Amino acid sequence: MHIWPNGNSYMCCGTDPTKPLGVVDGEHTIKMVWNSDLMKKNRLAMLNNERVPECSKCYEIESLGGTSFRQEANINKGHHVDKIATTMDDGTVPDINMVYMDIRFSNLCNLRCRTCGPELSSRWAQDLPKVIGTHFIKNVSDLSIDFYEQLIEVLPITEHIYFAGGEPLLIDEHYKILQYLIDTNRAKDIELTYNTNFSKLKYKNISVLDLWQHFPRVMVGASLDGYGKQAEYIRKELVWADVESNRKLLKEKCPHVKFFVQVCVSVFNFSTLAETHRHYLESGFIADEVDWNMNMLTDPDYYHVNITSEKYRKEIQQKYIAHVEWLKSTGRNNETCLARWSAMINFLNGGQHHHNLEVFKRVTAGLDKFRHESFADTFPELTFLLE
Repeated sequence: MHIWPNGNSYMCCGTDPTKPLGVVDGEHTIKMVWNSDLMKKNRLAMLNNERVPECSKCYEIESLGGTSFRQEANINKGHHVDKIATTMDDGTVPDINMVYMDIRFSNLCNLRCRTCGPELSSRWAQDLPKVIGTHFIKNVSDLSIDFYEQLIEVLPITEHIYFAGGEPLLIDEHYKILQYLIDTNRAKDIELTYNTNFSKLKYKNISVLDLWQHFPRVMVGASLDGYGKQAEYIRKELVWADVESNRKLLKEKCPHVKFFVQVCVSVFNFSTLAETHRHYLESGFIADEVDWNMNMLTDPDYYHVNITSEKYRKEIQQKYIAHVEWLKSTGRNNETCLARWSAMINFLNGGQHHHNLEVFKRVTAGLDKFRHESFADTFPELTFLLE
């Protein structure tokens, strides 16, 4: 189960955000959402080998040759296949088998990334009244105590926790859960995975590096979309020098932690994606070519790569192909990595969405003015988009 800071609950983080299974709030519990009408309907559909609309993102990734979260879950959590037998005729599953937990306790975040929004960033929520005259109101921070108590009941069976946010390394509940697992001698049994902006490794007086030393299986996915000034533009308030410093610190204090980069591929960075991957490798920022995940942005659609012309995307495809050849020539030919690049090459196919380009121009001009930034100065190779 995947729960957003506003209480909306989904099957996973890739599910269509307009189709929640239900809402976890003061009246509705995790147990109630676990067997909501939509969840029961989807269970039965999947058991009948029928596609469900909420999982369209996974189907799209698979059609492009990529490996979806659905497929990864089937591989990594396949040892729980026997639990399917507990599904009742109406789709009800009596016990909450939340072996994989993905909870966003709060939208608290220190950044306001271009490709994010107020639901997952408190800084964005503060900006909205000034930018478009409205503001994000709903936040689950006032429900965090009750919500945390519900999760404590599930933690004894949990095997894998995915922390995201907001920014998970700045959220109280994250540290409470880690300390609970350490105190109950479960740290060695749990796998931790993070989606973090990697800008802060210390919260109040707590160093997350000290806690991670108790957990033998930790994967840290840094949400970074480039390096230098381009990374700072896309993820507003990010300081690239701090990110580099944190990377060195992680290597020194927690060498067992698996570090990788999760790139949100959008119109901002897709033309320089190959250069970024090469820079990360040659600088030692990532250890191997496979420590690089590319998540293809589809929403908001005005940041989709298809606002650029087919001709331009064909040129970028050639850059990707050349990059793949460079990877092979240097012995960096991990099959998973090459498959991801193949999926990216396919992702650039398709027609141009002209109406989204006009929205992109308006939104970019407005944010640039408000934030005192310049898209043209930061991305000179893309200035044709503003014409």
